[in-house]
Amino acid sequence: MSVSIKILEKINFMIAESLKAGKKPWRKTWDDIPFEGLTLSSPVNLVSKTRYRGFNRFILSLHPSSTPVFLTFDQVKKLNGSVNKGAAALPVIYFASANKKVETVIDDEIQLTDKTIVFLKYYNVFNIEDTTVNLDALIKTLPTGRTVETIDSIETIITDYITRENIRLYPSTSQNFYRPATDSIHMVDINQFKTAEDYYSTFLHEAVHSTGHARRLNRFELKANNKKEYAFEELIAETAACYLTSQLNISTEKLLDNSASYIRSWLSALESNPYFFYQAAKQAETAANYILKAA
Repeated sequence: MSVSIKILEKINFMIAESLKAGKKPWRKTWDDIPFEGLTLSSPVNLVSKTRYRGFNRFILSLHPSSTPVFLTFDQVKKLNGSVNKGAAALPVIYFASANKKVETVIDDEIQLTDKTIVFLKYYNVFNIEDTTVNLDALIKTLPTGRTVETIDSIETIITDYITRENIRLYPSTSQNFYRPATDSIHMVDINQFKTAEDYYSTFLHEAVHSTGHARRLNRFELKANNKKEYAFEELIAETAACYLTSQLNISTEKLLDNSASYIRSWLSALESNPYFFYQAAKQAETAANYILKAA
């Protein structure tokens, strides 16, 4: 099986028309897991329910885990857990203040005045995946009242691909992503998505990223500070996902609109030069066919 020329031409035309029409910004198509009044969408402390902000949010988001939940060493102990051997702590910084008596000379007399001193402090936290604290309660707590049925034909395609390529598949609580360092795809549960089409479109997007690994198409060496390189890879992944959803008969107008607005957001990072899209489209076809080649 391979992506047909007709599908490629149709999708490219429809994306181009959608881009011209200025589709609304890309929407996230899955829900975050609710946990004791929280959503696991950004770094949070399991015990205090503190939502980390600013610099701390940035630092903790860099941790290579699929669960953005953190605890101090003492909190881990109180939950009858332990920190895994070799786990690295991450600092959480905050400002504190103290009053201090300061000597000042007024009219040749030494007087004591109060002065507030502000200083930086920190404490360490560990990601919950670096501890023995049970994750089941988090991973299995899904939104109620929704059951999204799997589509067997697409399950077979994806399962064949990740089995053939020995790609690890891990559950995630809030983010869907491919991690090159571990050659692994991380997906939130299908029941967190609004529709099966949304789930498989996202899954295929992440699968396309995995085709760029050095053992496969050797397409990228993503650098965190190289926005253009990252944007180009996102164009490839979303365009290839469009090809695949059409080939597998799950493409909808709603999916296409979402993809077009997602592509538009990354084209802006590439100075809105349509030439980049045509370059990405060529590599997207190669990636899509790589996933389908054993089907």
